[in-house]
Amino acid sequence: MKHISFVAFLFLLMICACSNKAFTQQLLPCGTDHIDTAALRKAAIYETQHNFRIRSATPVLFRVYFHILSYDDGTNATTDQAGIVSEFNNLTADYSADNICFLNAGIDYIYSSSLDTNYNVSSGQGPFNPFLVANCINVFYVGKIKGNNTACATGCGFGGYTFGIPGTVSLIAKGNIGLARTISHEVGHCMGLLHTFEPANGQEDIDGSNSATTADLVTDTPADPYGYGVGCFATTANKCVYTGNCKDPKGRSDFSPPYTNIMAYWGVANGGACYPNLSFTGGQFARADSYIATADNLKACVSQADVTIGYPLLIVSSGFYINSAVNTLSTVGTVIFSGNAQVTLGGAVIKLEPGFRATPTNGGLTLIRVKQCN
Repeated sequence: MKHISFVAFLFLLMICACSNKAFTQQLLPCGTDHIDTAALRKAAIYETQHNFRIRSATPVLFRVYFHILSYDDGTNATTDQAGIVSEFNNLTADYSADNICFLNAGIDYIYSSSLDTNYNVSSGQGPFNPFLVANCINVFYVGKIKGNNTACATGCGFGGYTFGIPGTVSLIAKGNIGLARTISHEVGHCMGLLHTFEPANGQEDIDGSNSATTADLVTDTPADPYGYGVGCFATTANKCVYTGNCKDPKGRSDFSPPYTNIMAYWGVANGGACYPNLSFTGGQFARADSYIATADNLKACVSQADVTIGYPLLIVSSGFYINSAVNTLSTVGTVIFSGNAQVTLGGAVIKLEPGFRATPTNGGLTLIRVKQCN
């Protein structure tokens, strides 16, 4: 089982370089703007106290809201509703082994040529803040994500970007939609997972002896040569297999990379044809579980077991209202959704009692989503 030691998080506190960069392969790598070391410390303590075990049978239901960027006039949308369904299905499948499930809390369209094609990560999260939906993981699909990505040639930008580890806001570039589970990779960053080769934490030994304090700080992900630099890096002609001479700290170069890991970059090789079946390890799930249990920003996106709304009056006529339950969501008293309010209610069972009324107008929408995690 994968774990992180106290030595590991004390070591990380001394790290100055916190950007999550990678070395180039075929398509655009991703990045993050910082690692929250305080959150890492809390997660490490939780993981130790719980003996690094994967969560019990109790499911966790995350709310996810999707944003589709397009030009000012609505043309050239980065994807469509069918594309979001495919992305959502991949996300659900990849986390199901850990009993983590997701509620599609909604989709909106952002008409902004500038944000779609000229956004640069140096601007930070700010330009996207006006569109955030509270208490959800927000995923934005944009045409381009510009920035100084040292992993590839000047101007290549990023295929994905997550604002903070752990975090609740991710970007996915149009060219990476559907590629190598980019959606699950970026949500993995939201849940505290690092790249398998994270260079900021130092080089991992091939024998795994320092795996708890280097790279991704997870012991059951093999050493990944991506963290060693392009000078020693080589692959087969189709870029599927490592054939380089990168030396680990002990002088070995016989890497057996994590080819099929979602948090690695091998999945994008050869247009994603080399390793179509990607997954997480048990250790990565244990790490994600520890963040879910301890990080306040993530906990805000998690559904309660049972939810009752009304008490005795709830009237929403504008803005967003998102609520969900793992088991049963019930209404009590008067609950009215009207006007241009964007409403989503989700749960395995949804009980709409007398007094509930939904009369959306002017672009308003009320979604009732029955979602069973098991």
